[in-house]
Amino acid sequence: TDFTSYFLDARYAWPVTDAVTLTPRAVLKRQQPWQVTDLAATSYYRKTASRYTGSLTLDWAVREHLDVLAGAEAFASRARLDDTANIGVGFQEPLAEGDHDSFETLTAYAQMLIDHRIANLSLGTRLEWNSRFGAVVLPRIGVTRTRGRLHAKFLVSQAFRAPTHEPYSLTLDLRPEKTTTYELEAGYQLGEHIFAGANLFDLTIRDPFVYDFDPVLGGERYLNFPRTGSRGVEAVVR
Repeated sequence: TDFTSYFLDARYAWPVTDAVTLTPRAVLKRQQPWQVTDLAATSYYRKTASRYTGSLTLDWAVREHLDVLAGAEAFASRARLDDTANIGVGFQEPLAEGDHDSFETLTAYAQMLIDHRIANLSLGTRLEWNSRFGAVVLPRIGVTRTRGRLHAKFLVSQAFRAPTHEPYSLTLDLRPEKTTTYELEAGYQLGEHIFAGANLFDLTIRDPFVYDFDPVLGGERYLNFPRTGSRGVEAVVR
């Protein structure tokens, strides 16, 4: 069983002015994961996945207490069967489009950082479009405050994950995951050597991917569980 991977990541931070930096980036990833080339093996598997990514990021110090980060990214994801003569042997099952599979993703994002005497504010949003699942808007809000020995933080954010080649090929009606996080933290410096803090959190994943295997038929598939996550409280004295 082999895992062969090739990665290329090239980027350049170009200081356009003292306040503006542009960073173009190109990424190539090519993998042959779980490659089993013995035809007699029950786990025979020969597939290749590639991803080509290009992005451009703008970092702009607008003024003394205001920074803006914005950018765009596009990637094309491709997969193919390296052996089409032995489809059905072991785990060498067809992809979503037969001997191959492909999808594209476009994203645009922006974030504003405000350093204010009342509190520091981070406002951001991410727009993601997937050629299979359409568009989704993901917000992010963060507020932090330090006053003397007291500090506080409040965070709300969302994340989106679309199925990749193998899960989607096994289950064509698989839906994307969407994660929502809430976090509230406070801490206090009790003295020169003692710090106390507490953190409340709520993390919810809707439609999470679940792997399923039928040992009798030897069939794999992925399912969407309705919901999972974690919520609770953490406390520390250091």
